[in-house]
Amino acid sequence: MEICHWHNETSDTKQPLVAHLDLQAPGPTCPLRGNTISMPTASGAKKRFWIIEDMSPFGKRRKTASSRKMLDEGMMLEGFQRFDLYEDCKDAACQFSLKVTHYHCTRENCGYKFCGRTHMYKHAQHHDRVDNLVLDDFKRFKASLSCHFADCPFSGTSTHFHCLRCRFRCTDSTKVTAHRKHHGKQDVISAAGFCQFSSSADCAVPDCKYKLKCSHFHCTYPGCRHTVVGMSQMDSHKRKHEKQERGEPPAASPGPAVSLDGSLSLGAEPGGSLLFLQTA
Repeated sequence: MEICHWHNETSDTKQPLVAHLDLQAPGPTCPLRGNTISMPTASGAKKRFWIIEDMSPFGKRRKTASSRKMLDEGMMLEGFQRFDLYEDCKDAACQFSLKVTHYHCTRENCGYKFCGRTHMYKHAQHHDRVDNLVLDDFKRFKASLSCHFADCPFSGTSTHFHCLRCRFRCTDSTKVTAHRKHHGKQDVISAAGFCQFSSSADCAVPDCKYKLKCSHFHCTYPGCRHTVVGMSQMDSHKRKHEKQERGEPPAASPGPAVSLDGSLSLGAEPGGSLLFLQTA
């Protein structure tokens, strides 16, 4: 776009400082399109500018290619690399090399190649979803890559996930979240000083009435054989051991019940029969 020339036009009345744009279509013999801009000045004189835009096929093609390149480079996302039409990407497996402007994903073990910015945005969203799923305790392996675990049945055959805290593996992304919750529950149990045993696992504790019957928890404090079947009972038992470590005496067991007027108290004989005592 170029400014060709301008001239002044005088006016008796002052016009507001507003620019007027008049478009003139190019003629059959002239490929140039002229835009007229009138700019009133404070003195009342009007300056008119002719803005010439090259609409020839060569000029239009040059402008379009330049604008497109600037737009592409200005909207590039992190994790991608752009290659122009005549730029060698130096990837022997790339089907777009030296053929068309294309993009490469530079993330580890991805290798995705595509044309068009729309695919770039969609692929970036895909990586965001994967990152939010695996976090720091899982790793994802594509079907085309080997996980290098000899005993993994999914290696090189399907996209799957490996837990980095145990030997759990799966192909269903929903199981990743469920397994993470399992580890979170185990962390809470360990912090309370207990160990969980399922109904199919032998706890190896002599005389345990819950062994191989139901899921239960054993206290891991040295010398303690306390057993609970619910996580709500762990906190009170943990506080008991904390008091022992601080040297505090254990809480006294409740004594015999006393009536409100203090005349009678109810106790129990060693044999189990009830005994009423008259207070002095």
